[in-house]
Amino acid sequence: FPSHDSYWIEEPRVREGEEVVKPYIPFAFQVDMMQWMSGIMADPRPMDGYVSKARGLGASWTAAAVAYWSWLYRPWRIKMVSRKEDLVDKPLDIDSLFGKLDFFMLWTPRWMMPPGFKKDEHRLRLMLRNPASTAQITGESTSSKTARGARATAIIYDECAFMQGFKDIWGTGSGTTEHRFGISSESFEESMEWYSAWNQAKKT
Repeated sequence: FPSHDSYWIEEPRVREGEEVVKPYIPFAFQVDMMQWMSGIMADPRPMDGYVSKARGLGASWTAAAVAYWSWLYRPWRIKMVSRKEDLVDKPLDIDSLFGKLDFFMLWTPRWMMPPGFKKDEHRLRLMLRNPASTAQITGESTSSKTARGARATAIIYDECAFMQGFKDIWGTGSGTTEHRFGISSESFEESMEWYSAWNQAKKT
């Protein structure tokens, strides 16, 4: 079992004889991202964050780790968003956001799990609830009405550059949370809205 301050992660890009599942020992930039995200979530002032990244740097895993940590230890409500529902939560698919949460949960020692947690009651489709606190993680796919419902401590948008109408999606989220995190590799296939958003944020 991992210690109280460690995670496990799956990394299929391994050499022959290496284990695919291994302790999640983050790189320095991933540690910075974890501390930055959790610090913003803990701040009551309105504050957003943007992560423009190259592919393969583990930003989605890192964001999922922050969400999972908050579910274990903080009474926060996190919403995770991607462009398709299967990318948010697809059973047994570790490439989906909730698949990463399920993987963390699989390797979490029983003594670290919230009191009263029962997987069949508290891990539902697009939902992970902590029965011992008000904490929960919910998921949505994108539309102009994404995140229009219940309020959240933070919303994490994954691969923003590939979301149709990202500007409207991002704007809608401002009505239900004080903290929005946009994470994406760069692409202009859909539009320049993601690129324009984080560059405008740098200026202001």
